[in-house]
Amino acid sequence: MRILLILLFLSSGTMAAEVKIHSAIDSIKIVSNGNVHVILSEPTGANCYSSGRKLKINEGQMGVTAEGLDRMLSILLTAKATNSPVRLWFDDSNRNCTVGSMEL
Repeated sequence: MRILLILLFLSSGTMAAEVKIHSAIDSIKIVSNGNVHVILSEPTGANCYSSGRKLKINEGQMGVTAEGLDRMLSILLTAKATNSPVRLWFDDSNRNCTVGSMEL
């Protein structure tokens, strides 16, 4: 039982801290490798790049697949075109602030 508790304690320190934000989109950037950078109109409150407003969506990180990346880009483009806010869940354990899921 003690070993199980120790393993749970040690693994909890390495888990990503997932945070949710609700914000409009200022800009969307597609980088050369196909990943997406999003600048929000509101700061995230986390230590993300661009004064806490940049989130990244990277294939292979936070469970994002190529198909998932395409679907997330569709949501972002729809939100930007209609000036609608989106909810994004992201990992704030480092400055990259990578997104794992979102909703419109």
